[in-house]
Amino acid sequence: MGCRPGAARICYGIRAVREYEGVVIGRRETAFGQPRTEAVFRYFSYKKGTEIPKNQYTKWFDCGKIKGTPVVRSRQSGDYITLADGRTKTVRRFMIDEKIPREKRDSVLLLADGSHILWIVGYRISEYYKVGPDTVRVMEVRMEAPARDDPASDVIKEDENGGKDHGR
Repeated sequence: MGCRPGAARICYGIRAVREYEGVVIGRRETAFGQPRTEAVFRYFSYKKGTEIPKNQYTKWFDCGKIKGTPVVRSRQSGDYITLADGRTKTVRRFMIDEKIPREKRDSVLLLADGSHILWIVGYRISEYYKVGPDTVRVMEVRMEAPARDDPASDVIKEDENGGKDHGR
């Protein structure tokens, strides 16, 4: 598998990619071009006044507003998100406005309810699905890396003698 223009592979699955504001150095991605992550869902009753956590990779959504079964996927034609003023914006336009590099756009994870996007992971959630005063049940979604003992993980593990195991 060759490197795309502007990308260089370094040993042990590390790669460097030139982007808008410099160079990003990080671990390899899965065969589908997405970082290894998993979504953990939790549902619970909401009590008014409960503090909503401010965490980039854990979000709360109003279950009463979700019409279908939310799925984590990459972008598709027609996807949109609701902004604070009630207007909608296509995910395509959002990614352009946020200066997400073209090569990275298909690897940004989305939490979707059909074409309506609840969360552009790592960027923003839809105003429409936010927890509010009328919320009764909450869906919490947490994106996390697989467990360190997951054999499919890209994490470099140390053995008990302090040596590195690079999956070889």
